[in-house]
Amino acid sequence: MPIPSEIPDKEESADISQNSSATTGSDVILQTVYAVGEGKRKKCVLRCLLDGGSQVSFIREDISKKLGLPSKGYSNLNICTFSEKNGKHCRQRKVELTLRNITDSDKFITLDVIEAPVITTAEIKPPDEKIKSQLKGLGISLMTHPSADQESISVLIGADCLWKIAKEEIKRINENAVALDTIFGWCIQVEEKLSRTLESFWNIESLGVNSPDERLENEEALRLFENSIQQNNYRYEVRLPWINENVILHDNYANAERRFFNLLKQFHSNLNFYKEYKQVINDQIKDGIIEKVDPNASQGERIYYIPHRAVLRKNHSSTKLRVVYDASSKDKNQKSLNDCLLQGPNLVPELLKVLLKFRLHRIVFTADIQKAFLQISVSCEDQDAMRFLWIHDDSNLSNPKVQIYRMCRVMFGAKSSPFLLSACIKHHLRKFESEYPKTVELLNNYMYVDDFICGTNTEMEAIEVYHNANTIMKKASMT
Repeated sequence: MPIPSEIPDKEESADISQNSSATTGSDVILQTVYAVGEGKRKKCVLRCLLDGGSQVSFIREDISKKLGLPSKGYSNLNICTFSEKNGKHCRQRKVELTLRNITDSDKFITLDVIEAPVITTAEIKPPDEKIKSQLKGLGISLMTHPSADQESISVLIGADCLWKIAKEEIKRINENAVALDTIFGWCIQVEEKLSRTLESFWNIESLGVNSPDERLENEEALRLFENSIQQNNYRYEVRLPWINENVILHDNYANAERRFFNLLKQFHSNLNFYKEYKQVINDQIKDGIIEKVDPNASQGERIYYIPHRAVLRKNHSSTKLRVVYDASSKDKNQKSLNDCLLQGPNLVPELLKVLLKFRLHRIVFTADIQKAFLQISVSCEDQDAMRFLWIHDDSNLSNPKVQIYRMCRVMFGAKSSPFLLSACIKHHLRKFESEYPKTVELLNNYMYVDDFICGTNTEMEAIEVYHNANTIMKKASMT
């Protein structure tokens, strides 16, 4: 297909994994629908795979050319086959595709998809007669079409569009499967516990599980972290990982004020709730976690007001009320704080592996870091981007005056917070690799966010790990 003369300058990157031989088990049913794909040249019926684990959508390159889909730019792909460390790099087009319901052309979606040589080589079979019989009993018929290839997948619809085509109705077929209604008709979804083969399918065969820019963004988040982290009196200080240096952040004051007044109404109707909330705020002022904003002091480059609310944990042994900040709040056509931050890579070990290894030890123990996020300071340059509203000291609920505060520590609600915590812990542990090699290895491999879930084979080893871990973490103000 000839490339249009005008192509957008924007380029994206993504990682793809492929395998040319693996297939799913015959008992596994994956979500697929049939739809009419439309392009400039022609239209044809396509079988589409629905993948909520993929953040972007894809189309087979040969199908894109067959339909004559218009180009929307390019994406740099890194294609890796199973067990291969270094993949092949290639440049793929992003195109615009329209999918319509086979029997009702008024039901359609137009989406951006990335061309890929292969979606999957796994054999994805349609439901068997037993499933079809159960569906019939529920009044559900699956969409099929004689001109569509029953086994070939032409399009992968990722999470960027999946919930735009899904309807509200979901029906359980049996203990292992449910039916999901979409604008293209019903499809079958197998629960994840049904088959390890299904997990194997996604690990080997799926593509687009990472967003196009995720790898580059993760590298940038790590670079910013390493360049900004410093330690003062045992406590670490970090910068917020901005998506770029020139990002413009709207102050969001109106939203924060409106929601603060709604919070005041809740306080009026429940004075005990107000007392608990106020106690948390007072404790955080005392501990240096938050501070009043001096109106006469110089301001940071970015100012943002964050709505806040309480999360009640009645069964929690220590803090029963936690103040959580909504860093995704924004006005129409504006960006939130979370929109302007890099999320950073996931640095925590897989929970399943941690729990399975936990059961292998004769002696086991658990511990957690108290208020872990709040043990890390945020640079003064970024604190004005974490402002919030509270009641002035010399006022009360009957006649409240608004006082502006700001967070001085990493907060609950910012999308970069889990990354900053894990990165700080790993940065700190590297300092003790030679002094406490065994304990550092355990902390690295068994610290899930702020929970240390570990074990040893003897009591003496457990006591040693306990003392060494305490010594190490105290030197980061994390206990």
